[in-house]
Amino acid sequence: MAGGEHGPDAGGRADRPDCPGAVVCAIDLGSRNFKAVVGRIAGGAIVARPLDKVRMELGEHLAENRGSISEAMIARIMDALDALAAGGRAEGATEVLVVGTRALREARNAGAVVRAARVSGVEIEVASGEREAELAYLSATGGAPNRLVSDLGSQSLEVAWRTEGAIESRCVEPGYVGAWAAWFAHAPAFARARSEYDAFLARSVDCLPGGTGQLLCLASNTAASYVLGRPKAEVANRPLPHAALDAVIRRLEGLDPTAWREHRDSIARAEKILPGLVVLDHLMRRSGHREAVVVEAELPVGLVVEHFARAGALRGIGSG
Repeated sequence: MAGGEHGPDAGGRADRPDCPGAVVCAIDLGSRNFKAVVGRIAGGAIVARPLDKVRMELGEHLAENRGSISEAMIARIMDALDALAAGGRAEGATEVLVVGTRALREARNAGAVVRAARVSGVEIEVASGEREAELAYLSATGGAPNRLVSDLGSQSLEVAWRTEGAIESRCVEPGYVGAWAAWFAHAPAFARARSEYDAFLARSVDCLPGGTGQLLCLASNTAASYVLGRPKAEVANRPLPHAALDAVIRRLEGLDPTAWREHRDSIARAEKILPGLVVLDHLMRRSGHREAVVVEAELPVGLVVEHFARAGALRGIGSG
């Protein structure tokens, strides 16, 4: 798995990579944050670690600007991108890989950002939803086959798997923000919200594979923390048993309307947690897994994995 420090020098030492120059910087231009990681090869495995993060709220900007990116925001984007790329180069990166996700692909004038970046010597890939799901798979698995991966974001849910051959992926909208508004915020009972959202998921992702070796869930530590009653740091990269999740769901379904509203309104990050519970439960039931591993992995790590796989630097990992 390539979501953090791994390999023989995982303790954070600044050892040189196996191959001279084999350091890359990968940047995700997300709807809320821009995130950068640096990655290299050590002992035949990827060592990747977060480099920096900049809060941008690009999705919110688009909503306020009728789907377009203002000139002032383009300038901010370029300042952030230049700073993140410079940080990567300071770490020894000889190549900068950049992907723009949902906000950028939906912007009317995304091309203006791409052109501005090109002038600065950086190419931006504007990824489709399915491509975003593929990168999530690579970031969570390091490219290993026989996994099912989900990533529930604020604007979309990505699901990807690799059984034989290439990675298959699906992108479903809305994400947890829209799911909360559509099914949970005004539901008279949790049971109704769960039933309607679960039916939507069944229609939207109707081809989940069975028998995969692991179910890995990104962006789920908040929901897992709620289920297990532990801090998020204690649930990251650990299994979440379906039995524990099911017990919480049954308890929520047993609340009368008044108790449900009071509990819903008392939950910090309810808009993320409650849809997250249903997604986790749906994926486990549909795929036959008795647990999900809650993974902390940044999306741009997928770019790093893909880069080294294509270069032939990783034995046994394909490019997807």
